[in-house]
Amino acid sequence: GGAADIAKAKTYFTNVMNNYGLSLQGNFADVFSVTNKLSSEVIFAIHYGEGEATNSLADYTYMSDGRGITMEQLDATGQRFGDPFGLNAAGIQRYQYLDNIFLSFDPNDTRRDATFKASYSKSVYEQTGKLEMVGTHVHKNIGYTNDAGVHQFIGDFMYYRLPLVYLSLAEIANYEGNGADVAKYINLVRKRAYGSNWNEATYGYTAGSFTANELAILGEKDR
Repeated sequence: GGAADIAKAKTYFTNVMNNYGLSLQGNFADVFSVTNKLSSEVIFAIHYGEGEATNSLADYTYMSDGRGITMEQLDATGQRFGDPFGLNAAGIQRYQYLDNIFLSFDPNDTRRDATFKASYSKSVYEQTGKLEMVGTHVHKNIGYTNDAGVHQFIGDFMYYRLPLVYLSLAEIANYEGNGADVAKYINLVRKRAYGSNWNEATYGYTAGSFTANELAILGEKDR
């Protein structure tokens, strides 16, 4: 787009940021809690409620009946993976993210462990004492187990949240050649992501070239 398009987009995103009472949740995981739906950073979501149709996120989450091979793998501490999310359900994990998505996170970025739980090879650990990752399982937005002991996948589908506004404004600033605002908006997202681990000198973004900034913005969108 040209300068007029960029200016128009900036007007719209700034309006969304400033005029709707939006604010980031203190903890990334809280955004996807079924007890915290339509939180202060959610702009547009598809709602799911108990008694309605469930969402499709079960296909990305391990399902356990206590006999699955996954359950016999290990967690990051070398202990049996078991049923760490307490789903107590039977089924198949049909889809999996590439390991490189998990590995792209800094371990101190709270988004990693709020999104994924990695499992590690039991046989390799027994033979070598080393943890070899064999896959990841989605931990984010997996609903809850109701009073009857039935797990309900009723987390809302989040399409548009305040962090996307910040990252869109960062991209607009990059087109404007405003490196200071590129860093400002990226760091608003990163600061919440790192929580108590946040140290701007260590984790903060410093604007670089146009291409470097675009890649940094896309990296934050991935995470």
